[in-house]
Amino acid sequence: MRDLASLLVLLLALSHPITGALLLDVSPSELEGYPEGCRTPLAGSCSWYHDCLEQVHPCGEEGYAEGYGLVYCRRFKERAEALDEKGRTWVNATMLCLQNALVPFLRSQHAPCDDILDAAFDSHPICYTQPDPSRPDVSICYLFSPWDIWNILTTVKVADLFRPRSIKQIAQVVKICTAYYTHDIVGSSPQSPLLSPLSSLLSPLV
Repeated sequence: MRDLASLLVLLLALSHPITGALLLDVSPSELEGYPEGCRTPLAGSCSWYHDCLEQVHPCGEEGYAEGYGLVYCRRFKERAEALDEKGRTWVNATMLCLQNALVPFLRSQHAPCDDILDAAFDSHPICYTQPDPSRPDVSICYLFSPWDIWNILTTVKVADLFRPRSIKQIAQVVKICTAYYTHDIVGSSPQSPLLSPLSSLLSPLV
């Protein structure tokens, strides 16, 4: 079942032309002319949104880079200090995953701002549930600390949390987490078999 859940994550990524292009490999030669930090976003840093994506595609405060990505990257980075080790690991991995998902846009000088916005939001469920494929335990599905859950939920603005686009993402996250939990219960995984409190709070929204 864990393999099926991982496959679901992969299919969600590959189904989108942009995140799919990333997973199918972006040739370094296609990104020549940009600073090293643009070809490979730096872990623990939020500057890529402004220094790289916004410079190539200046969408302003209404665009994803300046109006959402950079804003929430900074907010989560600040809140990460209050989380336990597991929570901090998830935040850092997710921050990097979200930036990497948009690197392919640097190949084009004419990507519409709406396309960037759509691809960015489509990458959220993937990056929230499996930001680092080599570490399946690093996932929003396995954050059980009440303090971490509170900090994560209160980092997101209420207006953003209840937007239709956000509700769609939450539904995808709950679907993926449910597959993980099913595996844990049936397979006696060392992970907690109980539904993550975070997903329990979010599931009524979908």
